[in-house]
Amino acid sequence: MLSSLKDRVTSHAARHFANNLIRRYGVLESLRIDSRAQRIELVCLLHGEAQPLAVQVGNYRIESDTAESFITLRDCVCERPWIQALLIDFVHDTPLRLPRWVASAI
Repeated sequence: MLSSLKDRVTSHAARHFANNLIRRYGVLESLRIDSRAQRIELVCLLHGEAQPLAVQVGNYRIESDTAESFITLRDCVCERPWIQALLIDFVHDTPLRLPRWVASAI
């Protein structure tokens, strides 16, 4: 139960952080983190698209050192083939810098 509450609070905060990252491309409508299963589900509406798209992250890893924190996403799946290709080429297994507060919450 506590894990579920923590995931809801973290998902809400991470959604605001992620929206700042993708603002140029669209809006993140929802983001759900399941820290126990190490999964993330998100729905975003990209500029110029009529329908939102869903992305599932089947596994993620958080790494921190004394100065920085990173998230590495794995097993990313999207319903649109061209976005799936972008995820594989630019996101899958690529460490993405996170603010400490996001990393510690996840």
